[in-house]
Amino acid sequence: MINECKIQLRKQKNAIKNANSLYHTDLPVTFHDEVMDLEHTLARLPAMERLLVKMRYYLGYSFEEIAEATELPLGTVKSKVYATLRHLRVKLEVK
Repeated sequence: MINECKIQLRKQKNAIKNANSLYHTDLPVTFHDEVMDLEHTLARLPAMERLLVKMRYYLGYSFEEIAEATELPLGTVKSKVYATLRHLRVKLEVK
């Protein structure tokens, strides 16, 4: 159990480093705008969809880990993540 906690903390630290690198000031202004659009669009998602996407792409969890943590079937997790990504693509292409 302790090792699992250490693994989860390590993943969270890496995710925070990755998220902070998105706001690096040497990047073009348009990139910052795109990141802000993504954050705004993510915030408007239903809580479960937002959680699944953030666990997968921000925190780096595998689909199996997400399924175990949320107590959802693996197929449901995958379909919800991919459906949410399609929804995000549509929303972000319009802007």
